[in-house]
Amino acid sequence: MLLFPAERLVLAIIAVLVCADVALISLGNAAFDWGGYAPLVAIGTALIAIGSIYRKSGRSHPIGLAMIAAGLYILFTLAGSVLNYALLPVGELKLDEKLARFDALIGYSWPDFVGFLAQYPTASLILKVIYISSLVQLMAVLILLGFGGRTQQLHEFLLVGIAGALLAIGFWSVAPTMGPSILYELPAETQARVGLVVTTEYGDKLKELALYGPRVITPDETLGLIAFPSFHTVMALMSIVYAWPLRGLRLLFLTVNTLMVPAILAHGGHHLVDLFAGVLVFCIALYVVRRSRSFWALDAARRRSPAAALRNNP
Repeated sequence: MLLFPAERLVLAIIAVLVCADVALISLGNAAFDWGGYAPLVAIGTALIAIGSIYRKSGRSHPIGLAMIAAGLYILFTLAGSVLNYALLPVGELKLDEKLARFDALIGYSWPDFVGFLAQYPTASLILKVIYISSLVQLMAVLILLGFGGRTQQLHEFLLVGIAGALLAIGFWSVAPTMGPSILYELPAETQARVGLVVTTEYGDKLKELALYGPRVITPDETLGLIAFPSFHTVMALMSIVYAWPLRGLRLLFLTVNTLMVPAILAHGGHHLVDLFAGVLVFCIALYVVRRSRSFWALDAARRRSPAAALRNNP
């Protein structure tokens, strides 16, 4: 398989995560939905294989670049999601109350913000669509960078996302939080008018998972577990930063992801401090990836000639 150094690194990280997943699942009590994950793994693997064929044939470097990156993105997302669930149960969630008190000190209240948004259901619907667009945005940026032949930017994008996700999961595994939805019971009418993604019922499911863990780890029932730090904030910043070179689209991504801030707070069921932590995680991930550029990046000559790069990295 013809892979660039950054792609090999991502594949190695995925392999380590899969080993961790298998170990944790074998030690835990949850069943694993092999049949549910198999088609998704097959899609990711097929994309990598097809991209490798395009690359090896020399027919299209951009197509091969985009397809391999998309396949790696899917496989990492699956492995990371399974790891997050395999770490359950985490016990009683005590940190959320402290974060809510910190929010209060700076004048923010999740129930009050949701109540305010209930007065503007159309605006809330727009924010809901924006909130659920995060993964689609990342895939769009990935495809645009890939088909644009922006090898280094695409690889940095992948590695920053992976580093950010691992930092978020790592912190959460030590100090788990699941957001204010586990603390407050909002009026049913308010939830309906806002069309909340993370409802009081959603919060009850999160508390149950924290205390008892999942019965089955399956892609059909995947909830967002990590509140602090907010990974949606990391994804929003990734979309802005890596779409910025795309001049015709930079304003669109900037506008959408500026609106992502209230969307994350309301529909993501987040403490305000979660977003600050998400910004910090993104900055750390970006710093680490750029500081380690010599380890994964191609030099200028090999960037100009992908074929030469592959000959030197068989």
